[in-house]
Amino acid sequence: NVFSLKNLRRFMLDGSLYLPEEVYTPFTPSERIMLVRQLRDDLYHDRRKTYALNDEKIFLNSAIEFVNEYSRIRLILHYYNHKKLVFKTIVLQEKNIVKAFDDFFDSLPGSKYVLAKEETIAEIDKLINEFENK
Repeated sequence: NVFSLKNLRRFMLDGSLYLPEEVYTPFTPSERIMLVRQLRDDLYHDRRKTYALNDEKIFLNSAIEFVNEYSRIRLILHYYNHKKLVFKTIVLQEKNIVKAFDDFFDSLPGSKYVLAKEETIAEIDKLINEFENK
């Protein structure tokens, strides 16, 4: 699992998810802090393999998600068109394409494209401190 610290900051600012507005209520500031604190604790205690992207080395558009479903990759695109949130899904099932995605994501830990665990935790701590003190 990879994420962008810029997108995490956006979540901390507005509490929104990329879902149609009619199916959820944005998280409150205290809920946002609680969720990000849980992410931080999971990383610290190695309960979750999640990596923050190094935004200086690789760009992840906030309008796309990759979901690895073992035998296929689901690309979920979400964007606004005339102020309406639009979702599109592309399912890749060709074995070699799925393997290429797997190889890429498996290569990220320890690469220049993701932050080290300690740096990720430090950046999350900064976010938590910033928003706790607002």
